[in-house]
Amino acid sequence: MTTPLPPLDAHAHVAVDIQPRALLSLRAFILIALRSQAEFESAMHRDDPLAVWGVGVHPGVPEAVADFDLDRLRHQLTQTPLLSEVGLDRWSSVPASRQELIFSQALTAHDEAACIASVHSAGRTGRVVEMLERHRCSTVVLHWWNGTASQTRRAVDLGCYFSINARNLRTARSLDLVPPERRLPETDHPYGNQTTGAQPGKMDKVETAFSEASGDFRTQAWRNFGRLVSNAGATDRLPSKAQGIILSVR
Repeated sequence: MTTPLPPLDAHAHVAVDIQPRALLSLRAFILIALRSQAEFESAMHRDDPLAVWGVGVHPGVPEAVADFDLDRLRHQLTQTPLLSEVGLDRWSSVPASRQELIFSQALTAHDEAACIASVHSAGRTGRVVEMLERHRCSTVVLHWWNGTASQTRRAVDLGCYFSINARNLRTARSLDLVPPERRLPETDHPYGNQTTGAQPGKMDKVETAFSEASGDFRTQAWRNFGRLVSNAGATDRLPSKAQGIILSVR
């Protein structure tokens, strides 16, 4: 009997002190988006078979921005294949110039590492696309994307992937322009999944929406994820269970 594929959640926020058994009980493979370098230090030695803990510098978290250190980020990206949340945020109290400097430096660190990046673009989608044009975009995922049609086409042309949550399905203006092979599901728990149940990895609504349009989206999502991490040279940095699933869906 073939073991069913677990759901893939490409962006969720999970407490670093969650018990391993509780994380396993979610029965999903989760890319955990930590929002600061300090937070990552508390999680970097975890060994969870169904999760990857990422290091981030969230533009909307002033403490994370104040604590940013490029050399430390370069070192941390040797400990994880996921730069979990960097980018720009229109509503942040952090000055735009400071956000852009850190985003640029974080993207440079990403380009140098065997990793993928999840990019935040709230209210700054056009500027994010402009800044991505100088970087390795085939290993970048635009999380909770809400860009215009022209911005979306530019991001697709750059090679970006897109992670989509339940609230995103209701509000995004141009997701139909994203090719099926560039789509990934996310919850952005606890912010993007209020309509689908408040837990990471619960992908029902997103999977149903995209399966209706293009068939078995869960399998497609794992294939897309496999291509993404292969582009980054990061496949062998994933937990062995995730590597096995990627091999099984090729």
